[in-house]
Amino acid sequence: MTFPSFCLCIAAIVFLTDAKSMTQKLLNLDVHTKNLQNLHAQFQKLTKAKGYLLTETHFEMKTKTICTHSGCSSSVEVVKGSQRNCPGNWKKFRGNCYMLLSKKQNQESGKIACKLLNGNLADITSESENTWLHKTFNGLKDTAWIDATDRAKEGEWRWSSTGKLLKFTAWWKGEPNNSNGKEHCAVAYTTGGKCAWYDVSCSISRQTLCKKKA
Repeated sequence: MTFPSFCLCIAAIVFLTDAKSMTQKLLNLDVHTKNLQNLHAQFQKLTKAKGYLLTETHFEMKTKTICTHSGCSSSVEVVKGSQRNCPGNWKKFRGNCYMLLSKKQNQESGKIACKLLNGNLADITSESENTWLHKTFNGLKDTAWIDATDRAKEGEWRWSSTGKLLKFTAWWKGEPNNSNGKEHCAVAYTTGGKCAWYDVSCSISRQTLCKKKA
């Protein structure tokens, strides 16, 4: 065997070894990804069994694979909401995106409009979020639908997209009052220097406040 032929043979052996290593790494990553998908599915089933209504959940990750002459290595990194941007005219706050739809429609139509944008009517779960909405959306000088409702049981207000009871509230004084026994949906409205909530009839036309994960 001549020297050039010998070098070519060594190169072929090295290439085959690296290719085998790379294939094994990719197979391992595929198994890992399937395990994560199964874990996500179990989470979905568990929350449903606990009585929560989840219309959609997301688990996103990015993979990074580096290959050299000595082999390949892969890593998986979860994409955190705070690292991602909001599309188009959506506004971002702490890992969530928000949009105020100025078209006036009833609560059910507003809910559908948010769904078409891959979101839900906004659930507002903290004082800081409520204050941010007041400062960010001048359009809230007119009322807008949010996700709270007590349709299922009078006086028991829940976020309709998750079924969870409201822990934080920003009701205006005297609200909710279920005037005429017909007010089972909530709106947000900038008044008195803050974002306050009112219960109103679900059939009237109002703006819509949508929210989704960044």
